[in-house]
Amino acid sequence: MTELKCIAVDDEPLALELIADNIKNIPFLKCIGTFNSAVKAEEFLKNNSVDLIFLDIQMPGLSGVEFAKTINDSMIIFTTAYDHYAVEGFDLAAVDYVLKPIMLNRFEKACLKAKEFFEMKQQSGENNQSIMVRADNKTIKLLLNDILYVEGLKDYVKIFISGNERPLLTRTNLKGI
Repeated sequence: MTELKCIAVDDEPLALELIADNIKNIPFLKCIGTFNSAVKAEEFLKNNSVDLIFLDIQMPGLSGVEFAKTINDSMIIFTTAYDHYAVEGFDLAAVDYVLKPIMLNRFEKACLKAKEFFEMKQQSGENNQSIMVRADNKTIKLLLNDILYVEGLKDYVKIFISGNERPLLTRTNLKGI
Protein backbone atom coordinates (compact mmCIF):
# COMPACT_ATOMS: atom_id res chain seq x y z
CA MET A 1 0.00 0.00 0.00
CA THR A 2 1.19 3.46 -0.85
CA GLU A 3 2.16 5.57 2.14
CA LEU A 4 2.68 9.27 1.67
CA LYS A 5 4.94 11.07 4.11
CA CYS A 6 3.50 14.51 4.75
CA ILE A 7 3.85 17.68 6.79
CA ALA A 8 1.39 20.44 7.63
CA VAL A 9 2.28 24.13 7.70
CA ASP A 10 -0.12 26.71 9.16
CA ASP A 11 0.38 29.69 11.48
CA GLU A 12 -3.02 29.16 13.16
CA PRO A 13 -2.64 26.57 15.97
CA LEU A 14 -6.27 25.41 15.74
CA ALA A 15 -6.10 24.93 11.96
CA LEU A 16 -2.80 23.06 12.28
CA GLU A 17 -4.31 20.75 14.90
CA LEU A 18 -7.35 20.09 12.69
CA ILE A 19 -5.18 19.23 9.69
CA ALA A 20 -3.06 16.89 11.83
CA ASP A 21 -6.23 15.17 13.10
CA ASN A 22 -7.55 14.82 9.56
CA ILE A 23 -4.26 13.26 8.45
CA LYS A 24 -4.67 10.61 11.17
CA ASN A 25 -8.01 9.64 9.58
CA ILE A 26 -6.44 8.94 6.18
CA PRO A 27 -4.79 5.48 6.27
CA PHE A 28 -2.24 6.14 3.51
CA LEU A 29 -0.88 9.35 5.09
CA LYS A 30 1.91 9.51 7.65
CA CYS A 31 2.44 12.91 9.26
CA ILE A 32 6.12 13.42 10.05
CA GLY A 33 5.86 17.04 11.19
CA THR A 34 3.71 20.08 11.80
CA PHE A 35 5.04 23.62 11.59
CA ASN A 36 3.63 27.02 12.50
CA SER A 37 5.77 28.83 9.92
CA ALA A 38 7.07 28.22 6.43
CA VAL A 39 10.58 29.10 7.63
CA LYS A 40 10.56 26.19 10.11
CA ALA A 41 9.18 23.83 7.45
CA GLU A 42 11.83 24.99 5.00
CA GLU A 43 14.52 24.20 7.56
CA PHE A 44 13.02 20.73 8.14
CA LEU A 45 12.97 19.99 4.40
CA LYS A 46 16.70 20.62 4.11
CA ASN A 47 17.31 17.29 5.89
CA ASN A 48 14.07 15.39 5.24
CA SER A 49 12.03 14.47 2.21
CA VAL A 50 8.26 14.45 2.13
CA ASP A 51 5.76 13.44 -0.52
CA LEU A 52 2.99 15.88 0.38
CA ILE A 53 2.75 19.28 2.07
CA PHE A 54 -0.46 20.77 3.44
CA LEU A 55 0.27 24.47 3.20
CA ASP A 56 -1.53 27.61 4.35
CA ILE A 57 -1.08 30.62 2.09
CA GLN A 58 -1.22 33.68 4.32
CA MET A 59 1.46 33.41 6.99
CA PRO A 60 3.75 36.02 8.51
CA GLY A 61 7.28 36.15 7.20
CA LEU A 62 7.52 33.66 4.35
CA SER A 63 4.07 33.18 2.77
CA GLY A 64 2.84 29.81 1.58
CA VAL A 65 3.04 30.96 -2.04
CA GLU A 66 6.65 32.11 -1.64
CA PHE A 67 7.50 28.84 0.12
CA ALA A 68 5.78 26.77 -2.59
CA LYS A 69 8.00 28.37 -5.23
CA THR A 70 11.05 26.85 -3.50
CA ILE A 71 9.66 23.29 -3.37
CA ASN A 72 10.75 20.89 -6.10
CA ASP A 73 9.78 17.31 -5.38
CA SER A 74 6.87 17.43 -2.93
CA MET A 75 3.21 17.72 -3.89
CA ILE A 76 1.28 20.60 -2.34
CA ILE A 77 -2.29 20.90 -1.14
CA PHE A 78 -3.08 24.48 -0.19
CA THR A 79 -5.30 24.84 2.89
CA THR A 80 -6.52 28.39 3.21
CA ALA A 81 -9.49 30.59 4.06
CA TYR A 82 -8.99 32.72 0.95
CA ASP A 83 -10.31 31.55 -2.41
CA HIS A 84 -8.75 34.43 -4.37
CA TYR A 85 -5.34 32.72 -4.29
CA ALA A 86 -6.64 29.63 -6.10
CA VAL A 87 -5.36 30.57 -9.56
CA GLU A 88 -1.91 31.36 -8.22
CA GLY A 89 -1.97 28.08 -6.29
CA PHE A 90 -2.67 26.05 -9.39
CA ASP A 91 -0.05 28.00 -11.33
CA LEU A 92 2.38 26.57 -8.78
CA ALA A 93 1.19 23.05 -9.74
CA ALA A 94 -0.67 22.43 -6.49
CA VAL A 95 -2.48 19.10 -6.38
CA ASP A 96 -5.51 20.73 -4.77
CA TYR A 97 -6.80 23.81 -2.98
CA VAL A 98 -8.97 23.23 0.11
CA LEU A 99 -10.87 26.09 1.71
CA LYS A 100 -11.20 26.51 5.48
CA PRO A 101 -13.10 25.47 7.47
CA ILE A 102 -11.90 22.11 6.21
CA MET A 103 -14.47 19.34 6.07
CA LEU A 104 -13.10 15.79 6.36
CA ASN A 105 -14.79 14.56 3.16
CA ARG A 106 -13.25 17.42 1.14
CA PHE A 107 -9.87 16.84 2.81
CA GLU A 108 -10.08 13.14 1.97
CA LYS A 109 -10.93 13.92 -1.67
CA ALA A 110 -7.82 16.12 -1.94
CA CYS A 111 -5.67 13.40 -0.36
CA LEU A 112 -6.99 10.76 -2.78
CA LYS A 113 -6.11 13.05 -5.67
CA ALA A 114 -2.56 13.39 -4.30
CA LYS A 115 -2.29 9.60 -3.86
CA GLU A 116 -3.41 8.96 -7.44
CA PHE A 117 -0.95 11.53 -8.76
CA PHE A 118 1.86 10.02 -6.67
CA GLU A 119 1.10 6.47 -7.89
CA MET A 120 0.90 7.63 -11.49
CA LYS A 121 4.27 9.35 -11.13
CA GLN A 122 5.76 6.18 -9.60
CA GLN A 123 4.43 4.01 -12.44
CA SER A 124 5.75 6.31 -15.13
CA GLY A 125 9.18 6.05 -13.54
CA GLU A 126 9.09 2.26 -13.29
CA ASN A 127 6.93 0.70 -15.98
CA ASN A 128 6.66 3.06 -18.90
CA GLN A 129 10.26 3.13 -20.04
CA SER A 130 9.27 1.07 -23.07
CA ILE A 131 6.26 0.09 -25.14
CA MET A 132 5.43 -3.04 -27.09
CA VAL A 133 4.22 -2.67 -30.69
CA ARG A 134 3.29 -5.11 -33.47
CA ALA A 135 5.24 -4.42 -36.66
CA ASP A 136 6.66 -6.63 -39.41
CA ASN A 137 4.63 -9.62 -38.13
CA LYS A 138 6.32 -9.59 -34.72
CA THR A 139 6.11 -7.85 -31.37
CA ILE A 140 8.86 -5.30 -30.85
CA LYS A 141 9.87 -3.62 -27.61
CA LEU A 142 10.72 0.06 -28.10
CA LEU A 143 12.50 2.19 -25.54
CA LEU A 144 10.69 5.50 -25.18
CA ASN A 145 13.96 7.40 -25.28
CA ASP A 146 14.67 5.94 -28.74
CA ILE A 147 11.42 7.18 -30.29
CA LEU A 148 12.01 10.38 -32.24
CA TYR A 149 8.39 10.96 -33.24
CA VAL A 150 5.25 9.22 -34.43
CA GLU A 151 3.04 9.94 -37.42
CA GLY A 152 -0.63 8.98 -37.52
CA LEU A 153 -2.05 7.62 -40.79
CA LYS A 154 -5.73 6.87 -40.02
CA ASP A 155 -5.52 3.17 -38.94
CA TYR A 156 -1.71 3.01 -39.00
CA VAL A 157 1.10 4.70 -37.12
CA LYS A 158 4.63 5.29 -38.35
CA ILE A 159 7.16 5.26 -35.51
CA PHE A 160 10.48 6.93 -36.25
CA ILE A 161 13.29 5.52 -34.13
CA SER A 162 16.81 6.82 -33.67
CA GLY A 163 19.32 4.63 -35.52
CA ASN A 164 16.74 3.24 -37.99
CA GLU A 165 16.64 4.53 -41.54
CA ARG A 166 13.01 3.61 -42.10
CA PRO A 167 10.14 3.93 -39.64
CA LEU A 168 8.20 1.04 -38.15
CA LEU A 169 4.67 0.77 -39.52
CA THR A 170 2.10 -0.54 -37.06
CA ARG A 171 -1.52 -1.41 -37.70
CA THR A 172 -2.95 0.63 -34.86
CA ASN A 173 -4.09 4.22 -34.53
CA LEU A 174 -2.55 6.99 -32.41
CA LYS A 175 -5.12 6.41 -29.66
CA GLY A 176 -4.00 2.78 -29.45
CA ILE A 177 -0.36 3.79 -29.11
